[in-house]
Amino acid sequence: MKSCAHWLAAGLFLFVGAVYVLMSPGRIDIIDGQCRFEVARSLVEAGQPTLRDPALQWIGVRGKDQRLYSHYGLGASAMGVPLVALGKIGDDWKGERQRFLFSLTCALVGAGLAVVLFFFLLDLGVSPGRAVVWTLVNAFATLTFIGATTTFDNLQQALFVLCAAWCAYRSARRQSVGYALAGGLCAGWLVNFVEHLVLLWPFLALMCSRVNITRPPWSGDMRPWLTHLWTDFWKTDAGRASLQRIAAFSLACGVGLVIFGVYNTLRFGHPLATGKFDIPGHPSFWAIRSMVCRASSSAPAKGYCGTARRSCWRSLATPGCGRARLWWRR
Repeated sequence: MKSCAHWLAAGLFLFVGAVYVLMSPGRIDIIDGQCRFEVARSLVEAGQPTLRDPALQWIGVRGKDQRLYSHYGLGASAMGVPLVALGKIGDDWKGERQRFLFSLTCALVGAGLAVVLFFFLLDLGVSPGRAVVWTLVNAFATLTFIGATTTFDNLQQALFVLCAAWCAYRSARRQSVGYALAGGLCAGWLVNFVEHLVLLWPFLALMCSRVNITRPPWSGDMRPWLTHLWTDFWKTDAGRASLQRIAAFSLACGVGLVIFGVYNTLRFGHPLATGKFDIPGHPSFWAIRSMVCRASSSAPAKGYCGTARRSCWRSLATPGCGRARLWWRR
């Protein structure tokens, strides 16, 4: 059975990846992707995450050394570094081979996501045949297909969310600290795409627990619920083991946070400085918040459309959540 699953996973990776590669535009189709490519190319050729293309000066931000940097995180550029390095082999003086290979990053990521989803479904008790069918449905009949045929990095984020959730689930099921550490490393890397993904860390960490956490009361006295939670986690062997795995997961998340801080410090001199609010013509942090509040109050549908759109991508990474909840109840 295990050997069969591995062959099925290999077939899914090759088939899904081939379709994605054939359907991809074969070029960098957004300015965001061009910035991330230039950072990846600079890392390969110069060992520095700078923007060297004069055409991108309008979107670049001057760092502490007066060099031009991108305000995007390291995540998507680092994912494309192996392909850019591969494209550098041979005569490629115009860099077109590097651009072409970089544009296929999400196609390969999408193929990898299909493999992880397949194994996740098997762990959730789905039969191999059904797991293959639902993996293909997710690959070609959802927004995953769109994300895999573009240079947007949303699908890369979804892959790491799914890997973190799968490792956390396996950590609880097999009572493994190793899987908790692996899941934490995946979750920690998310902050290097966009900062607000750290909000997922507590929920992913709780997937390492085998303690059945009931919903707290919406009103009334919460002390009985807190007492019951304290007893389950601190007074039982399963609870203490769950806390160890949660702590391991959280500790591993810190690796991605350290990389985030070091990357920002090297560019802008502060671990929390990303350059996003230093782009010429870009509104300040508080100006953005006031615009969002005004948009939400005057046109709620428009105010929340951006959040809903981004949530769709993140939801791609959790297709087995409903079944997982049923497993925990049992």
